[in-house]
Amino acid sequence: MEPPTRPHLRHEIPLEVLGVRLVVRAHGALAYVVSDAVDRAWAWCVTEPPEDGRSALYVDVLVDADEEIVRWAAGRGWVAATTLEVLLHNLSPSITGRAIESLAGQALMFHACALADPTTGATAVMVGPSGMGKTTLSRQLGASLGYVTDETAAVDADGTVRHFPKPLSILGSAGYLKQQVCPGELDLVSPPSSTRVAAVVILDRSADAPASPSLSPVGLLPAIATLAEQISYLKILDRPLQRLASLLQSVGGAQRLSYRDGADLLPVVRQLLRGEA
Repeated sequence: MEPPTRPHLRHEIPLEVLGVRLVVRAHGALAYVVSDAVDRAWAWCVTEPPEDGRSALYVDVLVDADEEIVRWAAGRGWVAATTLEVLLHNLSPSITGRAIESLAGQALMFHACALADPTTGATAVMVGPSGMGKTTLSRQLGASLGYVTDETAAVDADGTVRHFPKPLSILGSAGYLKQQVCPGELDLVSPPSSTRVAAVVILDRSADAPASPSLSPVGLLPAIATLAEQISYLKILDRPLQRLASLLQSVGGAQRLSYRDGADLLPVVRQLLRGEA
């Protein structure tokens, strides 16, 4: 099927996401407007163009006021919308999903935020489903600790935590739409070049939690049962449960962090990064 009006311009933004090379290709008359917005929001992930384009993944995007053109683009698998705000809102999960799919079978990919000691690179992987405050924690603690990610923490077999300093998705005034804000605009600390897992934390945020945050150890089997639900493509890994158990044992086991407000957590997380918890 041919487009009602063929999108005639294209601009490319090369990204490195979880160690995966990915190129966002903006199409149409607003290609440069779109690419500028993507470049600003994803500035901490922007990298050099791949020398061999075949080695990269591609995400095609389009903004056009004509809904028929948007439907045509969406039918081709593009991220397409009639406004820039909706496009950016939808682009973040699309980029994340493509990178996660590419890494399937290679890394433990936790639904987690990750924050690192800016000097040592020791990293706390803080795991939890939506609603546990991962983005809020990243925003609050990332002003002092290195911001690694607020969405997906990919841990390699040697304990390396892959960088994914994506824009933070912050609920704006437009209801369900989330603004995609570059970490630099929020004055977050960039992560050190090398980051390694030092703690695995199960987040437990509740309005009924004690006023002071508390840490408690979680047994190996209960930790595996809880964490397995928050790991993408776990079953594809070779010996997945052994891989997860080995990681937990290397950091002294998982910890449950019960808290009300992330603003109180900086001393606790620093304690974890020093291995003192």
